[in-house]
Amino acid sequence: KNINLEDVFIDITVDHSKRPTPTYSDYILIAGGLCATIYSKEALIEGCSVSGKIRLSDITDAYVGGLIGAVDRDVMYTSSYDTKITKCINNATITINTIKEENYDFSRYVGPVIYAGGIVGRFGGRYIQECANLADISVTAYRDGGVGGIGGAFNESKTFVGDCLNIG
Repeated sequence: KNINLEDVFIDITVDHSKRPTPTYSDYILIAGGLCATIYSKEALIEGCSVSGKIRLSDITDAYVGGLIGAVDRDVMYTSSYDTKITKCINNATITINTIKEENYDFSRYVGPVIYAGGIVGRFGGRYIQECANLADISVTAYRDGGVGGIGGAFNESKTFVGDCLNIG
């Protein structure tokens, strides 16, 4: 509650020469200015803000948010549905460049999937309310994904997003 981070700088470039050809979701990069992932039945993220830059290059899969990369179920598949994000502000620019298909062997690979959002990359919680994204999000992707001012993907059909603002 009430965490304010200024001048956050996350800069990641993946060296694919040092990893084997993955299968689906073997390598998902999760990044956020406040935290990468929240696995919780009931988390409350309130009154937080982030400013700065998040830049990812030559990636295959990523969940990236200005504040939080992913709010998802835990390894025991416990739902994170009661997680709430409220009164938060993102002012961290997000720039993502995925690896080009001609530079990587996707023959055994389903991805890549990129989910990027000003507040959260992938969200499986109850609601996002009274939040604002004030920064630009730029994604160059050669496969599937989702990009949004507030969230890149929502994996609960009952998620509520309200009274939010995106001017990035």
